[in-house]
Amino acid sequence: MHLVISPKRNSMKFIKNKIGITIILLVFFFNSCKLIYADGNPPGNSNDFEYKKISETLPIITAQTKYEDNFINKLLWSIIGGLIGALIALFLDKKIKSPLLKIVAYEDANQDHSYPNMGGRWKFFRVKVVNKSLPKWINWFCDRNTAQQVNAKIHFTEIEKTMKGRWANTLELPGQNQSDIIRLVTYPEPQTIYAGESEFLDVFVKCENDKEAYGWNNEAYLNFNNWRTSNYILQPGDYYIEIALSGINCQIKKRFKAHISETIDQSFLKNI
Repeated sequence: MHLVISPKRNSMKFIKNKIGITIILLVFFFNSCKLIYADGNPPGNSNDFEYKKISETLPIITAQTKYEDNFINKLLWSIIGGLIGALIALFLDKKIKSPLLKIVAYEDANQDHSYPNMGGRWKFFRVKVVNKSLPKWINWFCDRNTAQQVNAKIHFTEIEKTMKGRWANTLELPGQNQSDIIRLVTYPEPQTIYAGESEFLDVFVKCENDKEAYGWNNEAYLNFNNWRTSNYILQPGDYYIEIALSGINCQIKKRFKAHISETIDQSFLKNI
């Protein structure tokens, strides 16, 4: 298992620290910048000497006060500007740069293979998972983040079974030693999906000589001689399937409908 440090987490931590420091500075300056007068009494209540003294120093105090007010105003506007900039950066990171996954079922995602020693033709029904790229008008400004370490769970509603998903391009287990097979059955390889790219996720498989279909994941490789996992058997009929994806910086759920016919060509997986 590889340790992956998410750039999103680092940037989020930096932005949150920046906002915290800005708020502390804002409170500090509002509480500390108070105008102090030379005399607490109104001029009319002072004697002539004191009034004259105050009158002579008043222009100096006024000029100094204006300078301090101008400095404080500029400082406060700089802080407010920094806070607004941090909030904008946080919005971009949270709402725009975050991975945007889309799960789609369509015929071209499926794959046919012929295995004479395993019963002939097999069809693997799959979904396509896309990490959508940003629109062109904003893509020059920032990039969509990579969807990191994405795992899948597939739930078959009618049989009340949930299995760990298998990404189609991950390691093929036939020929691997038993310990590796058990490890990958327990902890399937996650997938990293870059912005604008896609990966295929296996859902179920059907052999042309079988009436039923079977949920397909790494557990099928424990059955070396037939690839049929009885725990996820799908008899002819209709099924609702929920696919849940979760990664370090993304998650999504979507439901699909599957129809299992006695023949491969009349079986399908479609979007709802």
